[in-house]
Amino acid sequence: ADATEKKAAEAAPIQVERTEPRQTPASTPQKPAAPAEPTDAWVNALGGLMRAVPVRDAAGRDVDSRILPVQSGRIEGVVAEKVFYLAAPDDSMMGYRIRKGDRVLILPATVLVDNAVLLFQSEGLYYLRKVKIQDGGRVLLQWYDYEPHSEVVPAKQLTLVGRARRVEFEI
Repeated sequence: ADATEKKAAEAAPIQVERTEPRQTPASTPQKPAAPAEPTDAWVNALGGLMRAVPVRDAAGRDVDSRILPVQSGRIEGVVAEKVFYLAAPDDSMMGYRIRKGDRVLILPATVLVDNAVLLFQSEGLYYLRKVKIQDGGRVLLQWYDYEPHSEVVPAKQLTLVGRARRVEFEI
């Protein structure tokens, strides 16, 4: 009997149930979510991990802020409260890849560093210059807009604010 049942099962056609694909109601297209800016509540909640760093213009006014990671209370090895961005005021440093509107991360500095881009303050305005230290307490300040320029000034006349660490720009 087992052999006849086996032959009958083999001979019987396999039945396949066909179903129509489900029709879903037409849905309205979803707009892609815009990237959300962190709110003050989030920045405060993540105070030990992230910090809002101010972006300042040439006059020293806060115009924006950027969120940077904090490690042991420091940004780039410096106390987080002393770090800021400078919105480049003009194209005077274009030859050094710093254009108007670029954000330059400034770390505080107290001594002149040879061959570095430093931030100085004069008459209430900030300006960036590349520095070459010379003998006799003099400093060669360089800038490069459409052609290279330089000026030799006594180091005592300069008000050093900080050192440029990084440049950020929009594409």
